Formats: sequence, structure tokens, C-alpha cells
Amino acid sequence: VHALGLSCAPAVDPSLRERGATPPPPIRTNTIGNAVGAPFAFACRPGQSMRALRGRAGALLDAIGIACRADTAAGAR
Repeated sequence: VHALGLSCAPAVDPSLRERGATPPPPIRTNTIGNAVGAPFAFACRPGQSMRALRGRAGALLDAIGIACRADTAAGAR
């Protein structure tokens, strides 16, 4: 892993989506590191949120992943 940045989307009540409301755009952090290699992204399925960020490292970070869980907010399906 040569660079890392995060994109966080605000929680949106599913009833707003059902009525055709446009969700707010995600908030993106600055990317740290060097832009080397092919970019990639992890995303949870609709109705899920990221609950854990996992990684493996020796002297450098060499693996990263996420864990998702179904939303439990009021109104979520």
C-alpha cells in the first residue's frame, strides 16, 4: 500500500431514497503517501456501513481491508 485516503458518506434514512431524494456527497480526506500503482477502492453494499478497518504490516503497511455490517439505524431495512 503506497497511499491511503478515506471517503465517508453520511448516513441517510432509506425513506428519503425511496422518495427520490439525492443523498449528500461523500466527504473525502486528503490522500497520504505516494500515488504509485493502480488505485483501488473498498465499499460496503447498500444498507451497510463500514464497521472495521483491518490491515497487516511489518516495516510497511502491506495489506488493508474493511468489514461491513448492516445498518441498524431507525428506519433502515
